[in-house]
Amino acid sequence: MDTTKTFKIKTGILKIEDSLDLKASREQSNRMTYDLEPLNKDTFTLLKASQNYENTLLRSLLNTDDYEYSFEGTTGFNNELVYIINYKPKRSKSKFSGKLYVADETFAILKIDYRFAKGKRGEKVNLKFLLGIQYEENIKRGIIIFHKSEDGVYYPHYIKEERGNFFFIDRSLKFIENSASKNKVTFNFLIEGRAREKREMYFIRHSYLKNSTYDAYEQKENVKFQKLSQYDPNIWKTYNAIEPIEEMKQFKGATD
Repeated sequence: MDTTKTFKIKTGILKIEDSLDLKASREQSNRMTYDLEPLNKDTFTLLKASQNYENTLLRSLLNTDDYEYSFEGTTGFNNELVYIINYKPKRSKSKFSGKLYVADETFAILKIDYRFAKGKRGEKVNLKFLLGIQYEENIKRGIIIFHKSEDGVYYPHYIKEERGNFFFIDRSLKFIENSASKNKVTFNFLIEGRAREKREMYFIRHSYLKNSTYDAYEQKENVKFQKLSQYDPNIWKTYNAIEPIEEMKQFKGATD
């Protein structure tokens, strides 16, 4: 395919791209910067689970109409005595089971463990025989840890979430050259597999921000990132408050 030209992409009667630039796409994949707009959205989605307002994970787990609770025992956590509360779905729409760690003195939630309960699933689409597409979210589990600040307010300190899904695609893709000749190339794809992703967020510090400071701040469109081929312990020297997980230590990426 001619990398000096752009292409329309169609699958069946659906057009999914009007002007694909293969050269620009290759340059984009090789660059060492990350667009902040999708990063902001991913960060907000992960952080939202720890917030106690409408339609958040935390709020749903505290809904006594949707979940059943049982007392497991007591333990120590972050120098506080805590109650361990097990929870499981009460209704068919409730999806998670796990544990809540509740402070004895303040009744604040210090830690949340959650995962899909037995037999529960997330989003799913089954158009395998109609459009050749099938998708099911079959893994969702995570940990949320809260720490109390000097002003007595509990803030998210560490958030970790793992998601997994099954996918099936049996479709054709047609590339149509944006030129007078309208050259065409068609590929048939048959893909079936499982994917997993892990996201973690660690808060080093909290500080108050004035509205005027927030309004005046101009965020960059992208940031630089460092690409590693394997685990490097030197990166963690300045972050001695948290230990890298074993999976990070065993990490080895693909070599160019």
